[in-house]
Amino acid sequence: MSVIRNERGKFSKNKQIQKTKRVENLVYNRPNCVTQTVEDEVDIHVVPDISIDHPYVKETTTTNCSDPFFQNEIVIDSAENDYNVDFDLDFTYIPSDLVDLSYCRFVVELDVLAKQLQQCTKCCTPLHLHNSLGVRPLGLSGILFVQCTECGNVDRIKLGKTHYRTEVKRGNGIFDINTKVATGMIHAGIGETQLNNLLAAMNLHCINSKTLKDREIEIGEVMECSAEASERKFLLEEAVEAISLNEDSQQQEGIHASTDTCWQKKGSGRAYNSLSGVASLIGQKTGKVLHHTMRSGDCRVCSIANRKGEVPRKHKCSKNWTGSAKAMEPDMVVQMIRDLKEQKCPNIRTCWG
Repeated sequence: MSVIRNERGKFSKNKQIQKTKRVENLVYNRPNCVTQTVEDEVDIHVVPDISIDHPYVKETTTTNCSDPFFQNEIVIDSAENDYNVDFDLDFTYIPSDLVDLSYCRFVVELDVLAKQLQQCTKCCTPLHLHNSLGVRPLGLSGILFVQCTECGNVDRIKLGKTHYRTEVKRGNGIFDINTKVATGMIHAGIGETQLNNLLAAMNLHCINSKTLKDREIEIGEVMECSAEASERKFLLEEAVEAISLNEDSQQQEGIHASTDTCWQKKGSGRAYNSLSGVASLIGQKTGKVLHHTMRSGDCRVCSIANRKGEVPRKHKCSKNWTGSAKAMEPDMVVQMIRDLKEQKCPNIRTCWG
């Protein structure tokens, strides 16, 4: 083995020489290689026998070629394979990441599956699950590839309902079960690790972190709109129930509410350095949340870009706070009262927290 001496005096292996020798051993030192010598040339051409890797071809000798190096012509044995031109030109892409039906469990909607298995898309022949080639996992669901016994066509069968985020319907779509499991994860207050641990214990196919994050962003906008609508509804109810009469029979308007603040990181008694906090305003009469706000002192996209010395890409930045974690609570309470005043809501008569 060829070695060279580096600057420190130690011997190191020449990786380029090793790589070249490995390639030579794989290509030229294989069995059944044919060595041909061309006249008037010093080079020796080594022609490997490709029938080892490609048993569907055979060699025929032609006499029309003057160069002896190109005297071997490879043709397809049409009599042995009996190809159908009309069938072979219709290629169906089959992914390489297909898994067997017994690989793991999938969430399947039976009505959707039965409707797609009624007939083939070409010859209208009923499809059967035992003719499936495999499943391409896409989160908790996936796409089943089933081959027709009559025409040989491979149909793509979706295991569940799908939807699209935009009006342009391209690709396979987004499976509803993946969006629902992301919603359940947020509702239960768990994260990606806890969710995938639960799925692994049930032998269900796990969800990729990127897919789960995309589904969180998708449902985040809907959940924010739903929360705002709910807050406006309970704020109106609180304002109506808060109307009272004083001793002079004069109408008094005002809302009695309390505040509650929580932080992502629990304080140890000596350090309160959480990067995010959430505050809510709760009505006395209804006991419902009337308004909420949050403070965040960090954004991962901005932090990574600043660390690399680059300009952050276009994103929805969540960083809106630069002070301490203790100062988040009074600032959020003041903002919630100002927001209600801008919405021309009844004044907050009493606020405690």
